[in-house]
Amino acid sequence: MKDYRETMKDLSFTQEQKSAMIEDLLTAARPTKRGASPRRALAIAAAAAMLTLAVTAGATGVLPSARDVFSSLFGGDPAQTEIIDQIGHPIGASHTADGFTITADAIIGDAYNYIVIYSIQREGGTPMPALNYGQEASDPYQSYRLNQDPQYVFFDADPSDPSIQFKYSVSAPKGIKKGPVVVQLQDLVLLTGSNGTEEETLLAAGPWELSYDLDYEDASLSLTEGDIVHHNGADLTLSSVVLSPLSLHVAYSLDFEVDTSIHGDPFDNTEDTPMDRYVDSLPLVLTLTDGTRKELTEESVSTIGSKQGKTNVSKTARFSDILPLDTIESITIGDLTIPVESP
Repeated sequence: MKDYRETMKDLSFTQEQKSAMIEDLLTAARPTKRGASPRRALAIAAAAAMLTLAVTAGATGVLPSARDVFSSLFGGDPAQTEIIDQIGHPIGASHTADGFTITADAIIGDAYNYIVIYSIQREGGTPMPALNYGQEASDPYQSYRLNQDPQYVFFDADPSDPSIQFKYSVSAPKGIKKGPVVVQLQDLVLLTGSNGTEEETLLAAGPWELSYDLDYEDASLSLTEGDIVHHNGADLTLSSVVLSPLSLHVAYSLDFEVDTSIHGDPFDNTEDTPMDRYVDSLPLVLTLTDGTRKELTEESVSTIGSKQGKTNVSKTARFSDILPLDTIESITIGDLTIPVESP
């Protein structure tokens, strides 16, 4: 005998059948002079619940797992997919406007970062224009833009289906506040060009509005605090070092105020402003158990605040891959190397 879950999986109703079932249920539920028996009322309630579940299941389908969504970015290495299963959550929120449906598929994150993968599909299943990045300037290329924001990075997880994907990444050195969010998207633009020219075609103005929760598991590991790092003649006091499979976060203080009003030329690496000296140039390096070194100095984003004779700095560097903590041997911050003992 099939169990309840298998029975529900096989249910399928036309719209006419659904309407007829609802009418039968309403007719059966109308009071009679003698009153309905408790057993008959229970049967009516069960039938109504079964119909509701069947209609809902047919409307929503099955959400892809976070593993399936993020494997197109990070690959299918078992160690990485195990981490994705642990920290990632499917989302499934979607909105259709101007003939395009945008869906938030899944999210992964930690205390200071998160990544959301979205998909876009035309109504009717018409394929999106294929991504084609030329290797030379003379080659044709195609890409997309949303919200005039370069943080939306487009890719095609499966060229055989009609959808394309984009990722949105956030790094917040002061920390991510989890909870409900409303994401507003507009102006889906197709970028095409060749021979160094670029043309824009507005595919749809939208807007698309998606509501969901920033909800994922944080697998971070807190390391040493209070240690002193010597860098460019200054003593940096570490207040927080947090490592996760996605990122490294370092917070430290200086016993003097760093003048952030002096701005150097971003294209001149020889300049030596106070920000260069005490913030941007601080070495951050991961050493993996196989001996590989990953330089994170240039990959970090920082926030800085100076007052009352002190400066507080927070730096977050997001990894290009998902790194299981047991593959990381140590972290080097300036002249200090911290061994990593994974839980």
